[in-house]
Amino acid sequence: MRKRPLTLHELTDLANTDRQARVSVADSGRQYFASGRLLNLAVGPWLLLSTGSLRGLAAMKASVQSSPAVTIELRLAGQSASEESQGLRRAFRLKAGHMLVLGSNRDNEWRVAAPPQADFDTVSFAFLPEMEAHLQVFAPALAKGLTRLRQQEHQIQMPMPPDIALLAQRCLTLKADREDSRVLAWAWALELLQALSRLAPLRDWMGEQATTSGPSDRLQQALEFIRQNPTISLKPGDVARHCLMATSSLHRLFADGHHSTVANAIRHQALLQAHALIRGGVPVNQVAKAVGYATPEAFARAFRARFGVNPSAVLILNN
Repeated sequence: MRKRPLTLHELTDLANTDRQARVSVADSGRQYFASGRLLNLAVGPWLLLSTGSLRGLAAMKASVQSSPAVTIELRLAGQSASEESQGLRRAFRLKAGHMLVLGSNRDNEWRVAAPPQADFDTVSFAFLPEMEAHLQVFAPALAKGLTRLRQQEHQIQMPMPPDIALLAQRCLTLKADREDSRVLAWAWALELLQALSRLAPLRDWMGEQATTSGPSDRLQQALEFIRQNPTISLKPGDVARHCLMATSSLHRLFADGHHSTVANAIRHQALLQAHALIRGGVPVNQVAKAVGYATPEAFARAFRARFGVNPSAVLILNN
């Protein structure tokens, strides 16, 4: 714990070294927020993940330099206003529960202002142009969608769907000193892109086929059936029968189009449902049974492997 406030310049240096700390920030004697936690995490040359969870924020203004990228901002608490100082001179206000997808094809500067507020929680993914080349190998439709968003400097602002809000909550738990933080950031970035490609406002830009490289209608039908039945009791054969196809064909469809297995998709959806139920106050033992686990211990192991925390910790935090 630092004993003295940090200047804004020192705060930037702190974030750029991938360290995370609880800090008080002051510039020329003016305190900007009482306490908070910041994280800047670089995943190769492809992705920058930034999170901020601040308390007691005073009114503030800042100038932010940006590079070509597709930036996705997920705002869980608080509000701010941003204005582009050159180029298209775009402007937007982002408030709690909303998200912003912003393509930029040039170096730029943004003027950012925030009013006094008690809580400010935000998560930002910046997908750099190198990400597009990297995705081209195994998810060409996603790569093409990112390129279109960046080159045409598109801007989309909309309410945040529950699954993306849950993903943002998970991002706030990341810590720079955890060995698996970059692995989790990468996995969640891909999960975010796939979720965005299914949303109506972004479907034309990122392509409905973005999550698949096989027959998209069959794969989407299977994924939707799994989302509607979030339990590990669901078997691949059940999904195959719903889609009127052989189980072996379903396995090939997931391997080719989803780069995963049917079992992984079932487990993933069951744990997402479990997380939502726990945050809603449902006891852990009941949640374990609801999503198909034989014992609370087996459920806790799976939950911890997926989210990095015990289910009881989520329940306590929510309470």
